[in-house]
Amino acid sequence: MKKYTVLIFNTLLSFCLAQNNWIYYNKISNESESLYSIWRIDENGENDIQIYENGYLLDISEEGNYMLFSNYSYVVMYNLSSETIDPLPLQAWIANFTSDGSKIIYASQTELFIYDIISQESVLISDIILANKCDYYDIYTNIYE
Repeated sequence: MKKYTVLIFNTLLSFCLAQNNWIYYNKISNESESLYSIWRIDENGENDIQIYENGYLLDISEEGNYMLFSNYSYVVMYNLSSETIDPLPLQAWIANFTSDGSKIIYASQTELFIYDIISQESVLISDIILANKCDYYDIYTNIYE
């Protein structure tokens, strides 16, 4: 199943990703501190379970094996198959897997980077961006929207 992004308007804004008949989404866990937890529910709206207690969902890899989430502005990669966590040396407000899942595009408040998961190296792409502008970065043309 191809991944897609859905915004749900309720009393708060949630970020959802659908992958392999599951819907992953954020749920506010502590309104006073604006803490989020990550949950999963099936496409029929049943079997709601918590995946991670304190984190904000950022992306799921195309094949659905890995999830990126932010934990106090640090990015964590979560293996959905083995339920293991790999902390990454990334401090970011937004992050997305590339289509092949081998790299992560991430942004601080004003800088855009690409992180190679295998070599564990980051390369600065631009230092004049807004944090919400790394969703559409093309690694072949170095163009982002």
